[in-house]
Amino acid sequence: MGAAESRHHGNKFVIIKNQKEHDGSSIVKAEVVSSSSPTITKKQEYKNIDNGWFTTQSSIGQKISIALKKNQKAVLYHCDTSTDVSKYHQSIMIIETLSYGKVLVVDDTIRYTQKDEHAYHEMLVHVPLYSHRRPRNVLILGGGGYGGAIIREVCRHANVETITLVEMDPVVVNATKRHLNGGVWLDPRLTVVTDQSAIKYLSSQTATTATASSSSMYDVIIMNEHVMMSETSHDPKKFCQLTHKALSTNGILCSAVGNFWFEEQHITSTIHRYAQQYDMVEFASTSIQTNMGLLLMQKGP
Repeated sequence: MGAAESRHHGNKFVIIKNQKEHDGSSIVKAEVVSSSSPTITKKQEYKNIDNGWFTTQSSIGQKISIALKKNQKAVLYHCDTSTDVSKYHQSIMIIETLSYGKVLVVDDTIRYTQKDEHAYHEMLVHVPLYSHRRPRNVLILGGGGYGGAIIREVCRHANVETITLVEMDPVVVNATKRHLNGGVWLDPRLTVVTDQSAIKYLSSQTATTATASSSSMYDVIIMNEHVMMSETSHDPKKFCQLTHKALSTNGILCSAVGNFWFEEQHITSTIHRYAQQYDMVEFASTSIQTNMGLLLMQKGP
């Protein structure tokens, strides 16, 4: 066994060790260490992330857990409600996961998963655009929260002349530009409107509809019913009327409406509400794990 003692010299400690060797001899070793406390970096803690897993609870009472990617920075972007980065007090997170690639989470709700988002966004965009005779002007309500994927799919249509995105929170747009589908934001046909709710934008656009020409109206509007209803406490019937007014003749509104296995009552009531305003309302479904449903509504025959 060896003995050890320490001596203090200024701002350093000298630790002297008297160590016994196997042959019975002894050697003395000295180690100089700093007396100042080591810098300890506090590990960043994130809501819903524990032990390398991200967990959130869906609106239909299910918990979803996704393993984060190991051996690298898993949280690419984070802005919580306690900061003043988002003046709309949204929690925004982009994470790198093991199985689903990059995942966008807004207010604890998964909005985009890189692995399978194409199955959802292709249906949401191409079904209404190919159903219209000549879609030239497209309006996207709240699409910034979907990783720019809706914009990406609309940009594939060469006959589309203008694309307008209305996203209330510019922080969502900036985070998406940096980490998800960055190139699509450079398309010259795209106009991004921020700091304005969907209902406020529609109200301003439809205020002069009586004198507006058909070319200044929208041929296709794409949105998510859940996001639009939670954005503000507006009247669903009024919102329905505004979307109808903003569309050109034979215009089409396409909206995601939720999981038909668990939200049948909500989907049914939504269909009835839009059927009072639109000439045609049809339901479609996507082939993804959450079985997201879509509503297609047409103005005119």
